[in-house]
Amino acid sequence: MKTPSKSFPVKNNPDKDLEGICVREMQLALDISQSTTSQHLSILEDAGLLSSKKIGGFSCFKRNEVAIKQLADYISNKI
Repeated sequence: MKTPSKSFPVKNNPDKDLEGICVREMQLALDISQSTTSQHLSILEDAGLLSSKKIGGFSCFKRNEVAIKQLADYISNKI
């Protein structure tokens, strides 16, 4: 998810670097069910590591860079 346009080349969302990656794109790229994809994304969103946005009928997710940096700093200082 760090470089959406490279990792998820499906063309439904040309602004995926700004808007995020739609669940369907992730599901297709990872070859897992929609419910499994949504469940994992919800866990990451609840943890604050992702944010979501509705675009039309689609839910799109992107990384929360601040939270990811804080987590990385915490891990590097505690381990």
